[in-house]
Amino acid sequence: MEWPSIDWQYHYYLSNRIWVYGNVVLILPFIISCICRFRNPDINKKLWTDHLSRLFLFLTWLYYIYDIPVKYLVDGGATVCQKGFFIHHVSSLFIMPPLILNHYIPWWANPIGFLHGFCIYYPEFEPLIYIYALALMVFHYGIYQKPFYNLKYYGFLRVFMNGVWIFCIFLLIGDCSNFLPLGAD
Repeated sequence: MEWPSIDWQYHYYLSNRIWVYGNVVLILPFIISCICRFRNPDINKKLWTDHLSRLFLFLTWLYYIYDIPVKYLVDGGATVCQKGFFIHHVSSLFIMPPLILNHYIPWWANPIGFLHGFCIYYPEFEPLIYIYALALMVFHYGIYQKPFYNLKYYGFLRVFMNGVWIFCIFLLIGDCSNFLPLGAD
């Protein structure tokens, strides 16, 4: 029996389209979740918007599992930008589960989702990258503060967050772009 061949180029463009347009879809839910949690910061108060964030984090996590091998098989991993991309996505596979598994998603976790969406959809609008970096700093600060420091699995989060900073350094070194081609030119 012969295995069917896989058209990795097709999956590459499909993955890029899913990611670009999917990021547009997740902007509003993460903004709503951020506002609701900011207005209701009590760690013991359960909000429906935490489930909304959790759903989109889980879908993103599943997407990364699909996207990592596709990007590696098509792009390879030779350049600084490609290495940074893999570090970012692999780190994210470990960063998202602590957020998904806990009963509480802090308000400062949601801007990462909606700002990431803006950065992917508007890859050449450079000020967004700096705003996103600021949101990452607030997120990183937040995971070291009580009561979040003691949340289940946040130790994982603190360790793998460093992969995001490595990615940021690689982006600067490699002068990388967020641009994702949506089809063959």
